[in-house]
Amino acid sequence: EELNTQEEEERPSVASSVSSSPDDDDEATEGRVQNVQQVAQKALRKPNAQITQKALRIPNTQTTQNDLPDFDVITTDSDTASSQYVSYACQFDNNWSAANHPVMYPGDSAQWSPHVLASHSDKYTMWSKGSMSSDGVEMVAEMGDTSILEAELDASDEVGCVAIGNGMFNSETQSQVFDNVVMGPAFHFMSTITMIVPSPDWYSGFYDVNFVNEAKGTWYEKVVISTYPWDAGTEDGDTYSTENSATEPQEFISRFGPSTVPSNGVFLNGDRNDVLPVAMWTCDLRVW
Repeated sequence: EELNTQEEEERPSVASSVSSSPDDDDEATEGRVQNVQQVAQKALRKPNAQITQKALRIPNTQTTQNDLPDFDVITTDSDTASSQYVSYACQFDNNWSAANHPVMYPGDSAQWSPHVLASHSDKYTMWSKGSMSSDGVEMVAEMGDTSILEAELDASDEVGCVAIGNGMFNSETQSQVFDNVVMGPAFHFMSTITMIVPSPDWYSGFYDVNFVNEAKGTWYEKVVISTYPWDAGTEDGDTYSTENSATEPQEFISRFGPSTVPSNGVFLNGDRNDVLPVAMWTCDLRVW
């Protein structure tokens, strides 16, 4: 069966399973804004509620798993003090395509699951290279299901604002905007995740990116993050398929790079010597 020759009505859809009304979205956003303010203010009253600096990952040209950049970050400074509450408008742009990733690209079946964005403190990590996937991350990576991860986020006092997007087919939509990702003094790190569909347990996103210039004590005006494909370590498989056996025992989360892709070369570029970013996030500061 060739995945890139499926008819429109036969292709598996994560995007089609997501629906919401504008009123529901407004009420949810208002509730999350109130929640992040309340939790952040409570944290500020604690003497030890400090945000420590985490260095942004810098691109490099190494190809081993340990030296691969987790993602590429470009920042622009602002004069807005990090003591203020702010929000960011974040746009997701698709770069996963037959032109950039021609090996076995799944054609019209290629899609992204609903995106999950979260602002949080330095005491929370959604996922990271070399760690084990949580149940929530596993469900996103294998099924595109965000419900368990949402419950994990809701259960943590270290998480501020949570935004859930919609699934999108690459052949139909190339971008998606999240208008109001709220951040504050206690929550100025951001993490995201979205499943690469179809796949065993592959996803993209970034984790623990600090939106504050610690040296200046100011929010960044713009943060641009290029993200790569990742393996959650929970399901076997080396092709764009969803029917696979569980990985036993579970493996660590790892990034696909030129020397770490499966032997068939999935995700390699046309020259088969690099893995290009599959997506780009652009987040612009909105001052209240």
